[in-house]
Amino acid sequence: MPKRSLTFLVAGLALLVAACSSPEELEADYLESGLELLAEGETAKATLSFRNVLRINPNNAEALLALGRIAESQQNLPHAYNNYQAASDADPELIEAHNAYAVLALTANELEIVEGAIAKIEAVATPHADAEALRAAVALRRGDGAAAEAHALAALALDPAHVNATSALAGVLNGRGDVEGAVDVIDTFFDSQGPNVALALLKVQLRAADDDPDGVREAFEELIAFEPDNAQFRIALADFHRSNDAFGDAETVLRQAVDQLSGNPTATVALVQMVFQREGVDAAVAEADAAIARNPEALQNVSFLVADLFTQAQRYDEARERLQAILDDAGETTARGLDARAALASIALASGDADGARTQVDAALEDDQQHRGLNYLSAVLHLGAGNPAEAIPVARSTLGRDPNWVPGLKVLAEAHLRRDDQGLAIDILSRIHQLAPRDLTAAEALARLLTARGDYDAAMAVWDTIVAQVDDPGPALANAAQLAIRSENWARASRDIDRLLDVPETAISGSLLAGSLRTAQGDYGGGREWFERASALDPEAAQPLFGLVQTYLAEDDVASAIGVIRERIDTGASSDVTIVNLLGQLYARNGQIDEAIATYEEAILAQPQWATPYLELAAVLESEGQTQAALDMLERGIAAGGDPGQLLLAKAFTEQRVGREVDAIATYDRLLELGSTNDVVVNNFAALVADFAYEDQATLDRALELAKRFTTSSEAYFLDTLGWLHFRNGDPARALSFLRRAAAILPDDAHIRYHVGASLAAADEHRAAEAELVRALPEGADYVGVDHARTLLDEVRRKLAEDAPSEGAS
Repeated sequence: MPKRSLTFLVAGLALLVAACSSPEELEADYLESGLELLAEGETAKATLSFRNVLRINPNNAEALLALGRIAESQQNLPHAYNNYQAASDADPELIEAHNAYAVLALTANELEIVEGAIAKIEAVATPHADAEALRAAVALRRGDGAAAEAHALAALALDPAHVNATSALAGVLNGRGDVEGAVDVIDTFFDSQGPNVALALLKVQLRAADDDPDGVREAFEELIAFEPDNAQFRIALADFHRSNDAFGDAETVLRQAVDQLSGNPTATVALVQMVFQREGVDAAVAEADAAIARNPEALQNVSFLVADLFTQAQRYDEARERLQAILDDAGETTARGLDARAALASIALASGDADGARTQVDAALEDDQQHRGLNYLSAVLHLGAGNPAEAIPVARSTLGRDPNWVPGLKVLAEAHLRRDDQGLAIDILSRIHQLAPRDLTAAEALARLLTARGDYDAAMAVWDTIVAQVDDPGPALANAAQLAIRSENWARASRDIDRLLDVPETAISGSLLAGSLRTAQGDYGGGREWFERASALDPEAAQPLFGLVQTYLAEDDVASAIGVIRERIDTGASSDVTIVNLLGQLYARNGQIDEAIATYEEAILAQPQWATPYLELAAVLESEGQTQAALDMLERGIAAGGDPGQLLLAKAFTEQRVGREVDAIATYDRLLELGSTNDVVVNNFAALVADFAYEDQATLDRALELAKRFTTSSEAYFLDTLGWLHFRNGDPARALSFLRRAAAILPDDAHIRYHVGASLAAADEHRAAEAELVRALPEGADYVGVDHARTLLDEVRRKLAEDAPSEGAS
């Protein structure tokens, strides 16, 4: 028999065997295989098996639970939570699933969800150790130590090996200040049940919180003894030594790790990086080369670290030489070769050659479009070129194989921030904060975005994690205290302020915040006392004076606020231009327009390139009906070197307000020519073109090209602009695809309904157009095109009337 026929026969036999298996048998086989693979540490293969289970039976609780465990091990907590919930829904008697999502809910302080899970567990089995342990944790969160202790002990009576119950009992004792008792609880568990990594980590945290360096070291050594092959625990111990300036001990720990975990690249990298930080690039390279020589097969990728160290030292030629050696050895299209090409492109970017980097990246992507490092660089290059919309899909592609890859998540978050997609940026940064809590840059960005959204409690929680990790916690404490004041959490604010006041270097910050706290509580006199203290500590500082002014404004005493600033300026106690500008604001607020104008001119004279006084003086002039003078003031600021982005945007807004739309188009065009990628600028330019300059085909084409970025937007007005541009371009069908999406988001917006109705009318859908135009003309409707909407409605109704007889005859 020919070989090909034999192949087909074997394949057919395999299909026949598969066909003989029932769906239930296949489901059981895939589940068994997945559990075996998971036990062997083959996570990726196990995931595929479990997904095959769910293709046959989407409600297989065991597969859902296993996928939840995998997601939790990868720190993808939202995905883990959803899988646990789905498993519990599929099998309400699966206590393990209820407990799993409850534990995650507990970490998010969602105590009502935890209590719901407890009820579901107890509906299956009462009493149950998981339910008692969860009750202990909830009581501990609510400050009821006695109840927490009782429930923890009850859980341990049912199951002496219950880790969460042991943790809760240790938490109770620690909350009472009995750290030794908490540690004894953990040690007792170890004696009776054997090693447990989670409790060993808790022991480290307890010793660290108790400021017991020897205890921390001993706890780490115990943890390492439990898992001697885990390099991360050894690295964490080295980091602890370094945080206490015990660099020799840190180096000893890392060298032991390298010796005992022969060929472990993680330990080797940590040692090389520490040598780099302490002794410089040459010593670090020598350390790396020696390690590679001892174990070249296991540590071949440490060569990439060497190239990176040379790059950080700006020794680009030596970095390129190392990478070229890798490339020559591996070949251009192998995994290592592509990694080397990505690194070479990264060096081009680091050395300022963005065009060269783009050329290298594009060439390498032709060989592997899915390469993570190359796509990451491509996204970075798009951001550098001011194209966040193009960066987003490329950044997403870096996460295809590992959705928790932090560098890819960071560049994706940055791209969304550049497009003002703050909600998406917050979601991604929150994920980064879970995956990499030591990434302080991402944590600070998250805290500031949460603050801007008004989610003060969540922002304070992030600042707390930063406070716990930095050598100088002052700025983070100050930010947390400000949020506590805004949310009227007086006790929390007082606690953080007291910490700032206790340290001479942060006493000014503490005094300012104490003043803000008193002012927020309505104690304006007390607030003034604290602001005066801050001023005495730094007489030249502007912030104490701003605080004093706020106390007077809170009492609607503008005159006294003016008097305080006038005195400081007249006596020469302060020459800060921001104080002069504040005086202009106060004069304007008090109706002293001539004084305001003169004072703003003083600020401009003192700092001609500062945009703020031009912007505020222009606003005063416009409020006085001097529109042209206001526009001229903004142009004057641009000519003086003020920020054209701020000043031109203010000018465009002013021109729109006073009905000078053609001028506004030109002003927005100037912003675009300066390289603005702001979605608002693009939208306003395009929207004005669609209404006032659409007869110029070249201008309309340019607006359409710019507005393409809104194709996947969820912002109604952006979609409306894109749709209306397509209408103006003679394509009502294309227009409707966007306008209907806009109307679905804002169904009561009359202007959008007018655009939908006009497009339907152009497409000869007269009945639907009539309904839309009626909705576009509520009483008092006033928008660009409202008169045309009324005329168009009459025309549509006339056509419907003309068509009526023929419809009846048919």
